[in-house]
Amino acid sequence: MRKAIDGAGDLKLSDAQRLEYLKQAFFAPGNDPSVWLGGWHPETHEAEGHARNTTPVDDYFTAGTAPILDLQGEKDAVAPRRFSQVLRNMLGDRVTVVVLANAGHAMAREQPKAMADAISTFAKRVNQ
Repeated sequence: MRKAIDGAGDLKLSDAQRLEYLKQAFFAPGNDPSVWLGGWHPETHEAEGHARNTTPVDDYFTAGTAPILDLQGEKDAVAPRRFSQVLRNMLGDRVTVVVLANAGHAMAREQPKAMADAISTFAKRVNQ
């Protein structure tokens, strides 16, 4: 998976190879990954990769004391469904899990309305 994540933003690779990596890592089957061929910033991609490769996994899970919205793509290959309850099990009722149908890791591009609705609903509930 890391090879696909890193390769998706590697501008030295062919578009065809990058499309395959985008499909593997970020997009649910049937969704068009070509929308992510442009707009990559190599320095940002490298910094994100460095952070991902050097940050202990447990550091991702502390999250202070704030309520957490855990948006999950139904077909997410980066954060597969088998891990869907990890945050909820660790942090309890602070975590609200919402699964977006027909979405991979690129859910903002694949299901923008469903994502916006989930965020809006969560924000309204938290700010009551």
